[in-house]
Amino acid sequence: MHQEREYAAQHNLLDPVHKTASDTHAAYDAGARMLKEKGTPIVLATHNWASIQKALDNPNAGFAQLYGMGDWMTVEVARRGVPSYKYVPYGSVHETVPFLLLWLMFVYLLIRY
Repeated sequence: MHQEREYAAQHNLLDPVHKTASDTHAAYDAGARMLKEKGTPIVLATHNWASIQKALDNPNAGFAQLYGMGDWMTVEVARRGVPSYKYVPYGSVHETVPFLLLWLMFVYLLIRY
């Protein structure tokens, strides 16, 4: 997130990162709601249970999460008959480690607060 903010500042762009987690969740939910209203098929990839619950009534939505994270949510969504997926990063160590480190930082921030 810091890199994105620095890049935006250096290039006179708007800050692409929401100020708070609540702002991020609100923007995510608004996007999911807009796609539902348009009838656009979508796979929502989130570990935010509140966002999942808001989108469960969308007949065009499926849900996906990183393998090994939020498994109870995937099971609950699948139990309700909604398409549910787990994804696994695939590629060389050079390609996948940055992605996994990003998730590690994200989880640390969630646990820390």
